[in-house]
Amino acid sequence: MLSSVAHQTLVGKSLKESLLHYQTSSSAYLSAHIQTMLNTLGGGKSNVGDIFNSGLLLDEEHSTLVLLGEIGKTPETLYKSALIHRAKLLTDVNRLKTWGDNIIKIGVGLIAFVVIGGLLSLIFNIAMNQGAF
Repeated sequence: MLSSVAHQTLVGKSLKESLLHYQTSSSAYLSAHIQTMLNTLGGGKSNVGDIFNSGLLLDEEHSTLVLLGEIGKTPETLYKSALIHRAKLLTDVNRLKTWGDNIIKIGVGLIAFVVIGGLLSLIFNIAMNQGAF
């Protein structure tokens, strides 16, 4: 959402127009957050950090947006914030992917170990019960 609103403001749309445009094609959940942003904007706030304080962003991201918002350049601020948020999100996703892959590999290895152990035990039991030894 930050990237979309940033791109719309970079091409000359106002922040209000960008939020309204994005609100028309968003889910009810996101639309409620955008309405909160529009209400804050209508209340006279100009810092994008204050405007985007709807509970949608992570606290860390919101704090960064408040600090960047003090610069006053809304399009650049939103774009920089979107890049920071994207980088953090990609880092978290990559970390989850790495851990998930490792956990799945360990789980599959354990299951294979148990299955092979069970098969060996079954073969040994059959051989012992047949009187082969």
